Amino acid sequence: MWNRFLVRWLAALIAVGAMTPLAHADADDADHRLLSVLDADNPTPQRQSAFAYFQQRANAGNTYSQYVVGSLYRAGEHLPHGFVKRDPDEAARYLSNAAAHGYLSAMAKMAELELERGHPLDAMLWAQLYGHYTGAQKQAKGARNKANDYIADLLHRIYDRFDEAKMTEVDNDLNTFVAVHDADVRAGIKANRQRYAGGIGKTKVLDLKFKAPPTDLARSRVDTLADYLVAFSADGSARQAWLLDAVPDMRVGVELKTIAMSMRVNADPAATETRYALLPVRLTYRSYSLRANP
Repeated sequence: MWNRFLVRWLAALIAVGAMTPLAHADADDADHRLLSVLDADNPTPQRQSAFAYFQQRANAGNTYSQYVVGSLYRAGEHLPHGFVKRDPDEAARYLSNAAAHGYLSAMAKMAELELERGHPLDAMLWAQLYGHYTGAQKQAKGARNKANDYIADLLHRIYDRFDEAKMTEVDNDLNTFVAVHDADVRAGIKANRQRYAGGIGKTKVLDLKFKAPPTDLARSRVDTLADYLVAFSADGSARQAWLLDAVPDMRVGVELKTIAMSMRVNADPAATETRYALLPVRLTYRSYSLRANP
């Protein structure tokens, strides 16, 4: 029998359509097109047209576009120079589909959205799914460690509003969801990892390196997941970076641009154009990393 969570999610899935991944060439084009949305120097009509492009592809079942559109609706006006009106319901509709097809950060964003909307039970389920697929172990209330940093912080915030008597229901929902959708989730995870391993444009190996992180971020105590569209020169250095979204605090994401600009990929002397990639940055305990799957 379908449980209430799967019934609600299945309805959203049918409304959006079948899932389609991005081939490497399409992914490179999509990253480039995302610049038209995020770059505040572009005229508003151009940005709106680019957003409509992603929305159309998202509604046709493209998971990358679902992640982008859901993130833009989640961030809304809080995004620097954002022009998409914040809409948690639309954000959840798109992000839940991207999450169920391998976008792990979308699981975290769904947990944050449901917590914000006053649905701690659903928030706990998405958090547990995120922990399950990232390999993080379940944490006791208030527990934290460096291995499971963000998920521990997320669970701590959910537990403050969660009835622990409902944990059995969460476990049942999680097991049902995994039993039904595990193959789709893992196929999406694999596709995303292959995309990153394939590099940017003609670049075959993605070798990300960081300079020493700054120590004066005003809110660096907050464990944060952020997405940046990064433009890379032929020598592998970052030319510019644009924030797409950050949880749980958009302000930290704005400050983390310093880290995004310290990214380097392997040089490609044959590159005649700037290379673009949507990359995730994770801040935990004043350390920074690129995760292989967004």
